[in-house]
Amino acid sequence: MKPVIYIVQAGAYSIKENAVNKMDAIKKAGFDAVIINENDIYYVQCGSFKIKDNADKLVLALLVAGFETYIKEKK
Repeated sequence: MKPVIYIVQAGAYSIKENAVNKMDAIKKAGFDAVIINENDIYYVQCGSFKIKDNADKLVLALLVAGFETYIKEKK
């Protein structure tokens, strides 16, 4: 069985510029962020973890900094 990876995602955009703006704001706040392009949707991701508790901690830190995020499970 493949392990689950917990991805902290801060948004999904059809317009790349919007994703870049979100990524830049997150980076300016001191967090890592990247853009993943899948089927012309730009996903802003802030981390991936094997342990859900670690993903939860990043979600909380980003929330305190003013960013809404969610956890996407990848199997």
